[in-house]
Amino acid sequence: MKKTNENKTVLRAFFAAYIPYLKTLIPLIILAMAATATTLMIPLCIRYITEGNAETVAELRNTGLVMLGLIVVSIALGSVVDYRGHVLGARMERDIRQKLYNHLLTQPLSFFERRRVGALISNLTNDLNNLVELFHHMPEDVVLYFFRLIGASVILFLLHPQLTLAVYMILPPMLAFTLYCSAKMRKACSKSYEKIGEINAQAEDALSGIRVMKSFAAEQDAAARFAQTNESFFKSRCTIYGMESLVYQGCEFFIQLAPVVVAVFGGWIIVGQNMAVQDLIPFLMYVGYITVPIQHLVHMIGQFQGGYAGFARYYELMHTESDMKDGTMEAKTLQGAVEFDHVDFAYRAGEPILRDISLKVEPGEYIAVVGHSGVGKTTLCALISRLYDVNAGAVKIDNLDVREYTMASLRRQIGVVEQNTYLFAGTVAENIAYGTPGATREQIIEAAKRANAHEFISALPEGYDTYVGERGVLLSGGQRQRISIARVFLKDPPIVIFDEATSALDAESELAVHHALTSLAQSRTTFVIAHRLSTVRGADRTVVLEEGRIVQMGKHADLIRTEGVYKTLCSLQIE
Repeated sequence: MKKTNENKTVLRAFFAAYIPYLKTLIPLIILAMAATATTLMIPLCIRYITEGNAETVAELRNTGLVMLGLIVVSIALGSVVDYRGHVLGARMERDIRQKLYNHLLTQPLSFFERRRVGALISNLTNDLNNLVELFHHMPEDVVLYFFRLIGASVILFLLHPQLTLAVYMILPPMLAFTLYCSAKMRKACSKSYEKIGEINAQAEDALSGIRVMKSFAAEQDAAARFAQTNESFFKSRCTIYGMESLVYQGCEFFIQLAPVVVAVFGGWIIVGQNMAVQDLIPFLMYVGYITVPIQHLVHMIGQFQGGYAGFARYYELMHTESDMKDGTMEAKTLQGAVEFDHVDFAYRAGEPILRDISLKVEPGEYIAVVGHSGVGKTTLCALISRLYDVNAGAVKIDNLDVREYTMASLRRQIGVVEQNTYLFAGTVAENIAYGTPGATREQIIEAAKRANAHEFISALPEGYDTYVGERGVLLSGGQRQRISIARVFLKDPPIVIFDEATSALDAESELAVHHALTSLAQSRTTFVIAHRLSTVRGADRTVVLEEGRIVQMGKHADLIRTEGVYKTLCSLQIE
C-alpha cells in the first residue's frame, strides 16, 4: 500500500512538471489535433471517389488536389509539433537537471559521504536523458493518437457498427497483455538505472585513483571488478530488451489480427449484402488509423517506463531533505571570536568523536590543535564553518550560534587550507579566484605574491593562464598549497583554518608554505591543525585532544615541561 501511494505521488509530480510549460505545450497539442483532423479526412475523400461521386476527370483531379493539400498540411503541422516538442522536452530536461544540481549543492557533507559520486553523476545524466523523448512525445502523442483513435472509431461506427465491434474485441486482451508487461518493464528499467549508476561510480572511483592503482599494479583487479559490474548491467539491459520485444511483438500480433478480422468478417457481411464493397477500402484505412496509434501508444508505454524510472530517482533525490537547516542571519563582517560551548559530536550514533568541548578564542588569536590521528582535530575545525552540526552544545562566532547564520555568508567569512589541496580543472588564475567572483587580474596577482606563489606561477609556460590539469596534477604539492593559500588571501576572511597544510611537503616546500601561512595568519583568528609540532610553537595557545576531549591547553613552552599527551607527542617526533 505504501509503495502504491509513493508511485501515485511520483506520478502526480511527473505530470505537475508540465505546469510551468503549459503556454508552450497547449499550442503544440492544438496543432497536433489539427494535424490528426486533416489526416482523418483523407479516407473520406477516397470513399468519395470509390462511391463514384467523382464522375469527371476535373472532379477526380480536384479531389486528388484536396487530398494532396491535406497531406501537406498534416506533414507541415506534424513537423512543427515534432521540432517544437523536442525543444520543449530538452528545455524541461535542462531545467530539471539544473534543479537537481542546485539541490545537490545544498546537501551537507554527510549526504555525499553516504553516496557515491559516480552514482550521483548518473542521476544527473543518464537518468534524465530518457526524459527528453518522454517529455516531448507524451503529451502531444497521447492527445494526437487518442484523438485519432476516437475520430477513427466514430467514423468506423458510422460506416458499420457491427464490423467495428468485431475489431474492438481485440483490444481488451491486448490492453491486459500490455499492462502486465509494462509493470515488468518498469522494474527492469529501475534495476538498469541502478546498474549504470554503479558503473559510473566504479569508473569515477578508479580513474580518480589511477595513480594509486598503477602504484599497486592493481589494473587487472580493477578491470575484473568493472567487468563484473558491466556484465550485470548488460544482463539488466537484456531483460529490458526481452520485455520490449515481448510487448512489441505481442501487440504486433493483435494489430495484424485486426485487418484479418476486417477482411474475413467484412467479406462475410458483403456476401450477405449488408455492406458495400466500396465501404471496405476506407474501413480498412480507418482500422489502420486505430492500429497505428495503438502501436505508438504501446511504444510510448515502454518509453514511459524508462523515463519514469529516471524521474522517480530524480524525485527521490529532490525530496531528500538536508538534516541541516539554513539560518537567517547574514554574517557580514565578523570580528572572529569563536567559542565551543560544551560541544558533543558523532558521525554515527553511539560513536562520539568529540565530548564536552569548551573553548573560547579571541579575535586574532592563533590556536594550534594537536593530538593523535583520528582524535577529532579536523572535525573540531569543520564545526566552525558548519560543515557538520553539533549533536549537543553550540559553536558560536561573535557570540552567535553558527546555526543562526546563513551557511553561505558564514563560509564566506572563513578560509580553509587543507592538506590535500583540491584544484579545479582550469587555469591558475581561475583557481586563485575560485570563490571570489569578479576578482581582477591585479587582485589575483597580489594574492599570489602574498602567498609566495607569484614567482613560480610566472615561470609556468603560460603564467597565470597555465592549465593545472584535473585536480591540479600538473603542479607539485607545494605549488598547489600556495595556490590554495593565495585563494584564501584573495578571499580575505577574518577566520582561517590550516588543516595539516604542510605535513605532506618536502622541507623546501614546507618552508615556503610556512612563510605564506604565517603571513596569512596575521590579524586573523587562526586555527592550525598539525602533526609536525615544530610548526605550531609560535601559537598563542595549543589545544591538545585525546579521546575526543581537551586534555591540555597552553603555550608550547609550558606544555613541553608538563607530563602529558603533548610532551609524549613531542618526544616521539624528536626520536
